[in-house]
Amino acid sequence: MQANIREYTAFFRSWWQTRPPAERRRMAMLLLILAAVGPLLIWMGISSASDRAREDTERIISRYERALPLAEQIQADQSGQEQSETHRSALAAAQGVIRDIELEERLASVSPSRSLSDREGVEMYLQGLNLPEILHLFQSLDSAAGLKIVNCNLNRSQNNPERMDVSLSLTR
Repeated sequence: MQANIREYTAFFRSWWQTRPPAERRRMAMLLLILAAVGPLLIWMGISSASDRAREDTERIISRYERALPLAEQIQADQSGQEQSETHRSALAAAQGVIRDIELEERLASVSPSRSLSDREGVEMYLQGLNLPEILHLFQSLDSAAGLKIVNCNLNRSQNNPERMDVSLSLTR
C-alpha cells in the first residue's frame, strides 16, 4: 500500500512540475478557495437541516397542544358515559344490553332482584340462543353494563336442540 502511495506522489509531482507557473498559481488559488469555502458550504447545509428539524418540531408541538384538549375532552366524555352506565339501575342496564345486541325477541322474562349481600341484581331468562350469541351476551353484560354473572343455567332448547335456553342471575 505504501508503494502505491509513493507511486501516486511521484506521479503527481512530475505532473505538477510539467505545468506552467501561471497554471500552478491558478490551481493553488482554486485549492485554497475550495479549502476555505468547502467547510462553509457543509456548515450551511447542516444549519439548514437543523433549522428545518426545529421548525418541524415546533409544528408538531403546536398540533399536539391543539389536540390535547380535544383528547382530554373525549376521555372525560367516555369516562362520563361509563359512570352514567354504572349509575343506571341494573335492570335498565341489562335491558339496554339486550336491546343493543338485538336479543329482545329471545327475552322471555326479566325482573329486578337482590343478591344475598343486598346488592342490586337482575334475573333474566332468554330462549333459543346459539353459542356465539351467549358469549356475546356475557361479554356485553360485563363490559357495557358492569354486570357480573352470579348464577347461570344453560338448558337445551325444546324447540331446537342446537340452541340453548339461558337463565341468568346478575349483580353489580
